Amino acid sequence: KAESDGFDLEATDSKGKKYTYYAVSFTTNEMRKALTPDDTEGKPSGSFYNRLRSLAIRMAQRLVILTDSEGQFSVQHFYHSVDYKNGKFTVAFENVMLPYVRNEIKKIGYTQMDFPVLWSFESNGAFQLYSHLKSELFHVKSYPDHTSTQADLETYPVRFGVSELRVALGFVSLEDNDQVYEEASKGHPKWEKLEKAQKKPKYRRYGDFKNKVILPSIQEINERSDLYIDHIYEEKVGKGGKVEYITFYIAYNLDYIKSHVWNQG
Repeated sequence: KAESDGFDLEATDSKGKKYTYYAVSFTTNEMRKALTPDDTEGKPSGSFYNRLRSLAIRMAQRLVILTDSEGQFSVQHFYHSVDYKNGKFTVAFENVMLPYVRNEIKKIGYTQMDFPVLWSFESNGAFQLYSHLKSELFHVKSYPDHTSTQADLETYPVRFGVSELRVALGFVSLEDNDQVYEEASKGHPKWEKLEKAQKKPKYRRYGDFKNKVILPSIQEINERSDLYIDHIYEEKVGKGGKVEYITFYIAYNLDYIKSHVWNQG
């Protein structure tokens, strides 16, 4: 889908107030082609609709953390709604995200390249991690050419606090309880406090978070997308050597570009 395929979607809230959102739609056949691998063409259609529902849930859960130079931030949903009606899969963006969406379209053809990649992920961790890292790939100035090798490609570091990363990947619910909500509403909330306030935390131990979420997500991203995570760097703080920060070194994925860009030309 190109920018010209987008349209204004009207919606009405519970109080009758009308809003307009930027949206793109895909037909059932387009979604089948994007979601169904070649070796599953003969399987019952039910598996397709299950994957479609799973995809919609993952997309609806995507959060974006917008920060300013003073360290203040706002956590926003990227998508306003994700619907499948009358044979069309429609994605509407939150209005606060519209400048970022249009900027991505102009730079890298966002709706053309990223949606099929996002749809291919099996795990929510890979889906969310790719979404956040891909928005930083424009910092890599040199695009691969036919003489490139993956090891030669320029990388760019993207640094997260571990607690911040848990929020970004959706493993910390900002509405879990009053304490979490109160902290999340502050101008300068503390990520670690948000994480500790969770009633039922998932993968609180960094080792579990790394082995069950981060590393499998990296493998899936490197195998399925135009983004390549070359390596990660962990920063430990304090006497106990607790990992507090993790940096992802990202690059273009040469194998993906060869098979999905150059070979399609």
